Amino acid sequence: MLKTRVISALIFVPLILLATYFGGFVFAALMLAIAIIGGYEFGKMLEVNAYRLLPWIYYPVTVLLIVMAQLAPANGGATVAVAFLGFAAYLTLFVFGKIRFDEAAVNSLVLAYIPLTLTTAIFIRSGMAEGMYLIFLLLLIEWLTDSGAYFIGSAFGKHKLMPRVSPKKTVEGALGGIAAAVVAAVLLNAFAHIGPYWLIVIIAVIVSVAGQLGDLCESAVKRWAQVKDSGNLIPGHGGILDRFDSMFFAAPVTYLILTVYQLFV
Repeated sequence: MLKTRVISALIFVPLILLATYFGGFVFAALMLAIAIIGGYEFGKMLEVNAYRLLPWIYYPVTVLLIVMAQLAPANGGATVAVAFLGFAAYLTLFVFGKIRFDEAAVNSLVLAYIPLTLTTAIFIRSGMAEGMYLIFLLLLIEWLTDSGAYFIGSAFGKHKLMPRVSPKKTVEGALGGIAAAVVAAVLLNAFAHIGPYWLIVIIAVIVSVAGQLGDLCESAVKRWAQVKDSGNLIPGHGGILDRFDSMFFAAPVTYLILTVYQLFV
């Protein structure tokens, strides 16, 4: 299993880094691919519990969200307006009796959880100074949190973090993931000079915690859907949601921290 995970990482990681490096619509296309495939995977999990993802709304609105975010990365309000159109469409279908209210609520949640959160990564990459390195920082924090938690948890983990949701995760692993993220972030900042070290450490800690929370939330959804993985696209890693679940929490948190910081500098 570890060998398969490493081989998959050697294939997918360079693609992600290249897309981040080129930025623009190349990076937006990566976010769109994640949103499209992730939505499909989420839809399959919904079907287990008699829900359905409404593709004729989800996919067009997702494309509009990503395109609008790339065209106007400094104007988040325009993207929120597009998201509102999706929410309004779901509620309109409910009003006319075409879907149940809980279906409208679940579909709105998926729209907010996947494509809307991914637009914040585009805001960072295309709308902020040092956007490329900020995304590298975000990815590094995610990946090192995951690796640090795995290895530290395997070696020293004794206290379960949330056994009902993810039995293998431990408190020691979570703390090890945070520590690994901080060290990696500081080292990247020494090379790229992204910002003051105190800011980088704060980002590393908060984003690491947010990413782990995102991982736990996706684990809870998979338990609800009674599946081990969200899909099988990435050998050794599962589906797109399994690989990018932390980004759905980490990207908005990173964007929020940076936006607040910029207000005071």
